Amino acid sequence: MARYFFDISGSIRVDDQTGRHIPDSLDLRIQALAEAAGVAARESRHGKETEVVVTVRDATGAECLKVRLLSQVDVP
Repeated sequence: MARYFFDISGSIRVDDQTGRHIPDSLDLRIQALAEAAGVAARESRHGKETEVVVTVRDATGAECLKVRLLSQVDVP
């Protein structure tokens, strides 16, 4: 199982220093999407437009996946 690092950019930037072991590319994609959705949900609580980018790096530091999620919550 390879180790991957999930760096998050949104209202703040968080670089993953620990990483996690992911068994395959499908699980990698699912976890990156789940991470982006979780951050977007937390940041959207105030009814604003939110862009979250999760950049996934492998153990060598090479970027292997990027998820960009844009959410907009309109409160009447």
